[in-house]
Amino acid sequence: MKITDVTHCTGCRACEQLCPSKCISMAMDNDGFLYPTIDEKKCIQCGLCARRCPSNTYATDVKTKKSSVYAVKLKDKQKLLESSSGGAFTAIAEYVLEKGGAVFGCVYDKDLTARHIRICKKENLELLKGSKYVQSDTGNTFTVAKGLLEKGIYVLYTGTPCEIAGLKAFLKKDYTNLLTVDLICHGVPSPIFFKKYISWIEKHYNGKVLSFIFRDKAKGGWGFTSSVKIKKGKKIKTKTFIPDQSPYYNLFLSGSIYRICCYKCLYASPNREGDFTIGDFWGIENSHPGFLSDGGVSLLMVNSKKARSVFSNLQKWLFYIEATFEEASAENLQLLYPTKMNNMREAYLSASRKGNFESVVSLWKKYYWRQYAYATLKQALPTCLKRPYKLLKSTLRK
Repeated sequence: MKITDVTHCTGCRACEQLCPSKCISMAMDNDGFLYPTIDEKKCIQCGLCARRCPSNTYATDVKTKKSSVYAVKLKDKQKLLESSSGGAFTAIAEYVLEKGGAVFGCVYDKDLTARHIRICKKENLELLKGSKYVQSDTGNTFTVAKGLLEKGIYVLYTGTPCEIAGLKAFLKKDYTNLLTVDLICHGVPSPIFFKKYISWIEKHYNGKVLSFIFRDKAKGGWGFTSSVKIKKGKKIKTKTFIPDQSPYYNLFLSGSIYRICCYKCLYASPNREGDFTIGDFWGIENSHPGFLSDGGVSLLMVNSKKARSVFSNLQKWLFYIEATFEEASAENLQLLYPTKMNNMREAYLSASRKGNFESVVSLWKKYYWRQYAYATLKQALPTCLKRPYKLLKSTLRK
């Protein structure tokens, strides 16, 4: 029994949770990505997994949607600082929690593995905030969400577009008490690749990594500054990086380490899976400079009638202005087409398979040593020398 082509599978787990004979389980491949495996002895050949797989049904299910587009930011400045961009997710989640609902989203567990969990209290919302640039394991959350929906509990499920498509394929009906949010997604790297990177940091700094934040506004404002807390003995230190100093971050942004299906993603288009779509409103300074905020600005797409009815209630938490899809997609190209595969992808993943992340770092520095050197030098310079440095960098690149 074949569910779908391996290059199309997103690892959403819908097939596993749909299977009436429970003969499907998820297993990691050599790069750490989850794929379904079938116990042929238990399989009853019902074909439900293949019929409902969103990778197989997308062509028949897709409908052109007309979305409303907004630039938004939280009114609460502290909560805005704690968000990756403008805090659109926080506003939607608080709305659902105030209605006694449940919110599903991605967290890091104690081992820094990205997983989907459910929360029902506002004090736990912090766990779901922040960008996690690694594939999340949805576990059995589709089944848990269905159980809540059947009881009439309001549910917000947030994830990548393929995760939302997997949830919808599993449910196979639209619940009035279900609200979905999809993220503008570049692509997802493997959890194993990320863990190897964390282990490399621990070895490099001779300490234990306690937390990793990809988008730390406290350290670099709205942008791509990451921070990692490292415990060495009794001391805890925070190290900051920009992408050109981090092999993992750099390879993520350059499209070098994603799951293979990401490079022909069905969902990188204006036709969104979620009731809402959220992301950073990159380029807001060009289209709406008066709305620019050092704390960040979210892009919020309202894609369904259900979302439109909710949006009017979000003004309690949000400042907002109308925008156009053309303005939103100008620097969010994943709203138009998938990320292009870097021609070094296989080389980086092959280096990772050897088990020593040093092999990845050595290969990365071979091609990115200039960017790494410039970024490291810039970070070390006092403020008064940064402009002369910028001019020197520009001259050297000519």
